[in-house]
Amino acid sequence: MKKALVFGLFLLTLFFVFQVKQWSLQEKLVSIAKIRTESVDPKEKDLKIHLLEQRNQTLESALLQCKQLKSTDALAHANVIFYPPQNTTFCWIDVGEQNCPIVKKKSVVCFGNLAIGVVEKVNKKTSLVRLLSNPQLNVSVRLERGSIQVLTARQSVNLLLQNPAISSKEKLLLHQLEQNLHQKSAQHHLAKGHIQGMQSKFQKRRLLGVGFQYDFADDYGPARNLLTYQPMQTQLKFESPPLLEVGDLLVTTGYDGIFQEGLLVGVLVDFEKENDIAYTVEALPLVDFENLKTVLVLPPLIEDE
Repeated sequence: MKKALVFGLFLLTLFFVFQVKQWSLQEKLVSIAKIRTESVDPKEKDLKIHLLEQRNQTLESALLQCKQLKSTDALAHANVIFYPPQNTTFCWIDVGEQNCPIVKKKSVVCFGNLAIGVVEKVNKKTSLVRLLSNPQLNVSVRLERGSIQVLTARQSVNLLLQNPAISSKEKLLLHQLEQNLHQKSAQHHLAKGHIQGMQSKFQKRRLLGVGFQYDFADDYGPARNLLTYQPMQTQLKFESPPLLEVGDLLVTTGYDGIFQEGLLVGVLVDFEKENDIAYTVEALPLVDFENLKTVLVLPPLIEDE
């Protein structure tokens, strides 16, 4: 049932998942298509303004859809009412044990299919949420590449093509990118690890991941060598893509016992070898944690005794 709920939330947010970080949208699209441009178009300023307007419109639409969801036994709508000034990696929401029985400690907080955080404390009418940007919240994720990216990226390309401020050269590049994306549909489930907020206040818009590897088999495939990407069992041989690439999506695995499988967390922007068996990664979150307004609350996967 919970997997069906997550899938339904994914359909709700498929249109806007990549819009919540519009300031980095062009960079992500360019990374996917390996497109390089030699000069900056003079209309870049107008384009950025248009992107920001689109981002606001998309978020407003998503908020409206979330508000239209009635509180049920499966989820609840909540408003963010306060950020502690000393630590903006927490926030307070306006639901508690009296006005929302499903809200408990370790309830998952999301925005559609985007992971936001987990309930840390429940009062009578309010609850404290620890956000994914908090360095003390470790989330089990895996990298995914393929159809999930294609669908969201094509939505973004179509929005950009509607922008009257872009030049003919930019339109040509976007059309080429759209054709490229149309041909890529295979879904790859790749390296697994843990993600958390950055300790540095200068990097609070980034997430840090550690221990990314594929040393253990799971439902999506056999254990794989970190360097060759091939299965560790020598009798198994098949064409395997790299286990990490810039632009990969970080998606919750459900292995941590807190977050349901399939919630989107961020986009991989950098990685380096941690040691001989794992990689350290850096990711951009898909939400602006310091400007949340409306969220959804799910029951905890495992309730405390």
